Amino acid sequence: MHEQIILGMDVGYSNLGFVSGPAGRPSGCCMPAGAGPANLLPHSMGGSNGQGVAVTTASGDKWVAGVEPHRFQQWSRDLHADYPASETYRALVHAALLRTQEKHIDHLVTGLPVSQYQDKSAQQRLIDQLAGTHLINGDTTVEVARVTVMPQPAGAYMDYINHAHDLDVVIQGRILIIDIGFYSVDWVTIEAGEIRMVSSGSSVNAMSMLLGAADQMLHEQLGAKPGVERLERTIRDGHDEILIAGKKVALKAVLDEASRHIAGRAMTELRQSMRADTSAIDLLLLVGGGARYYESAAREIFGYAGVQTLAEPVMANPRGFWQAGFLG
Repeated sequence: MHEQIILGMDVGYSNLGFVSGPAGRPSGCCMPAGAGPANLLPHSMGGSNGQGVAVTTASGDKWVAGVEPHRFQQWSRDLHADYPASETYRALVHAALLRTQEKHIDHLVTGLPVSQYQDKSAQQRLIDQLAGTHLINGDTTVEVARVTVMPQPAGAYMDYINHAHDLDVVIQGRILIIDIGFYSVDWVTIEAGEIRMVSSGSSVNAMSMLLGAADQMLHEQLGAKPGVERLERTIRDGHDEILIAGKKVALKAVLDEASRHIAGRAMTELRQSMRADTSAIDLLLLVGGGARYYESAAREIFGYAGVQTLAEPVMANPRGFWQAGFLG
């Protein structure tokens, strides 16, 4: 009997997360969302250009995907709303497909930012792009039989209910999921298992803006700045100090200050978008790579509700997308 192979995939602007496999045997991975021409990667002193996944673009160019964005020389990363149509996005999709080590994916589930998900034509373009046979590199192909697109934070909801201890909140409650990404902050309200799109939305006051503000503060304090991508890498690696002009500088204070400004703006936008909705929120879930930097601002607005940051928040969406793939 054929076991269904499901792929839950979250192609972000900073992280590529995916979970794949049959029921009961998921395998997951998170990689940096850098992708670009292989010849633009520097070579190490040992002669290797480092880890990454070699893929071939639709035009036949050799790319590497799944590396830190800053490593590409004279190359600008994609930070725009039409990201799914970019070569970077396609290369990251191919990297995920290759890393599954599968030749056939029965069901691929992924997400779009809420503002894009509300555009039915954007959903269909992504479905058409992801379904079918993908030439990854050389003669390696992976076939995707079926594609489902969800609003980005809905994957995290699926991940939460799979481990929820309080079923009353799931069955009867009103849950707000906030996904803190690099390009956008997205939120979805789910009540009794139904998505309330009128109480859902997006903001561009996301981690790229927060890190940009922190970068500017460091420049004002020290006369030099590390750049957004070095800050991004430092946070991804779990470090709390960064080297600037030969000196180690603690990051907590400047990130906290940037968070007060940028996260505060995002939460204000969220509150304004929900002003016509007077129903109380029973539970707020924070997910995404920047979740911890927005928690304080979220608590200020929704302090009356339970606030949770899911375990490994950057992987919450792909875990939930994978689980959703078995539902229909």
